[in-house]
Amino acid sequence: MADSASESDTDGAGSSSATPMSSSASNSAKPSIVISQFRLEELTNRLASLQQENKVLKIELETFKLKCKALQEENRDLRKASVTIQARAEQEEEFISNTLFKKIQALQKEKETLAVNYEKEEEFLTNELSRKLMHSQSSRASSPEAPQRVEDSDKRALPHWGGQGMEVVHREAVTVHKKARSSPRSSGEDG
Repeated sequence: MADSASESDTDGAGSSSATPMSSSASNSAKPSIVISQFRLEELTNRLASLQQENKVLKIELETFKLKCKALQEENRDLRKASVTIQARAEQEEEFISNTLFKKIQALQKEKETLAVNYEKEEEFLTNELSRKLMHSQSSRASSPEAPQRVEDSDKRALPHWGGQGMEVVHREAVTVHKKARSSPRSSGEDG
């Protein structure tokens, strides 16, 4: 565009076909520049070319606007998807965390229940052995027989809980057991 303006300036200044103006006409109107037919045609062609280029650029601009709009929509969709994926991942993490927490709580309850059951079982066995010991002592006091010796294999049958008291309970329990086996009549009286 700057080229065409500079060309028109040089053509106008260097053209000898300009008509001289009269002094009265110069006072009332602007000076006019006479352009040759060739130069006029050249500028007209240049104008048409620039207008065509302008149309092409406008079409390209519209195309880029549409592409930009499509990319903005895609970007918005991707952001929404990203937020959705992140929210879903957080939900899954929370679900897994809650599930594991519930399993840990269930295992802790089960552990506590097993400990309580173990204590009850231990207390039951201790009470049972104490009862048998008492029964054995009362039956020994009433009978003149001496208690039988406990064999080593019988000692290993029950766990060793420490202290001599449990060994005595064990010995008495084995004695009661052997007596019950040897005399069916006494076992029937005990029951």
